[in-house]
Amino acid sequence: MPRSSSPFVFPAVALLLCGLAAFTAHGAVHARVFSHLNSGAWIAAHGQAPAADVFTHDFAGQAWRSPGWLSEIGLYIVYERWGAAGLNGLPVVSALAAFTLVYAATSGPVYVRVGAVLLGAAATALTASAWPGLASLVLGAAFVLVLQRWRERGGRGAWALPVLMALWANCDVGFTLGFALLGATLAGEALRALLGQQTWRAVGTLALVGGVCAAAAFLNPYGPGVWHEALSALTPSALRDRLAEWQSPNFHAREMQLLIGLWLATLAVVGLGGQPLPVTDWLLLGGALYLTLVARQNVLLLALVTPPVLSRHGAAALAAWWSGRQPWLARGRGAFARLRPLAPAAAWLAVLVTAGVAAVRLARALDPAAANDAATRGLPVAAADYLAEAHLPGPLYNSHEWGGYLAWRLAPAQQIFVDDRAALYPPAFVADYLKLAGGGPEWADVLEQYDLRVVVAPTGTALAELAQAAPGWTLRHADDLAVVVARD
Repeated sequence: MPRSSSPFVFPAVALLLCGLAAFTAHGAVHARVFSHLNSGAWIAAHGQAPAADVFTHDFAGQAWRSPGWLSEIGLYIVYERWGAAGLNGLPVVSALAAFTLVYAATSGPVYVRVGAVLLGAAATALTASAWPGLASLVLGAAFVLVLQRWRERGGRGAWALPVLMALWANCDVGFTLGFALLGATLAGEALRALLGQQTWRAVGTLALVGGVCAAAAFLNPYGPGVWHEALSALTPSALRDRLAEWQSPNFHAREMQLLIGLWLATLAVVGLGGQPLPVTDWLLLGGALYLTLVARQNVLLLALVTPPVLSRHGAAALAAWWSGRQPWLARGRGAFARLRPLAPAAAWLAVLVTAGVAAVRLARALDPAAANDAATRGLPVAAADYLAEAHLPGPLYNSHEWGGYLAWRLAPAQQIFVDDRAALYPPAFVADYLKLAGGGPEWADVLEQYDLRVVVAPTGTALAELAQAAPGWTLRHADDLAVVVARD
């Protein structure tokens, strides 16, 4: 097999860094970030994590916890200091940190490692926007590295996991992914112990680490209550299932082809490498794929656990090719030998192209005016301007997609009806909201039930048209995106 060290190390590392920036610098601030900014602003003003809702008029004072409070403070500080451009930079910084850790968990020639990590990073571009889930990306990568090193070397390194878990439980409700990684690894190593490939003492140590991690998750402002929020977030509901991150991936979408490529590449190299797939890797890959198919936000887990497996078996596949153990591939060795002198130049050309793409995308994402415009695209900016000046009396109706932004613009003077915090709202309320949002036969009864006096609805929707035509209601504002209708 050809040596990979000298001519490829520097271009490979440069390609990794530029590729990470190119994949994640797309300047897409999701509307959900405003709900997190609301929480961050409240925490900054009151010096404590929220324990009750303060943003809605029907659930104000009801118990509500924000497990991602630490991340939300960070998001708020960044937005206040650098605006949407600062938020656009967070996925880039997070990806660099996370996939540097993942790279450390890989093995094999440097170009194989870089290729495996870039495929994983490309898949996370699906969820690369500013939100507390970025903490799960970085801390999940740290979990992958610690567990991989423990599997390879044993020792006491696994005891870093409770420290990471204590931090994770304060940064994102997705800290449960850490237990998914632990659980899959523990189950795999227990099966290996049954086969005589692992010691039960090592398995017992990892189980003890898992128990300490569960206790470490209590080290947050809510104590054991953080588990209630985590389990509530995992519980299906009519509103939660409408959120994009909780929906299954759309494999017809162009960006999903990167995820398909990641999985197909893994299957290919596992087959070509001729090495058995350890049961622990099988459980990690299978579990991560299942969770990704259930909810697209879990793609980050698949992107973290796949590169170590892909690099290890990719290196084995290359070794089989080079040694001739795969005769049908051996015919390409002569062509490779003739082209190999051009490989360093080709590598640097790839770096230059990738660096150019990264520079263009970074310049666009970090441009303050363009970033702020992109962050509010599709949001009712003009309607919020009108409401902030008009001070219309009474409770307000809004869609859950716009709730976070309207609260950001109008609170505390005006409370909202609903936002994307799906776990806050009981099923009966969600059913009423969906009746109203869809402009169904009972829409007027729901307005009366909740004493709603102002309706902010997307232009052209059934509810917008019904409210404008209803007796006792007057159109107060209209633009291409939203209408504001109020009781007389």
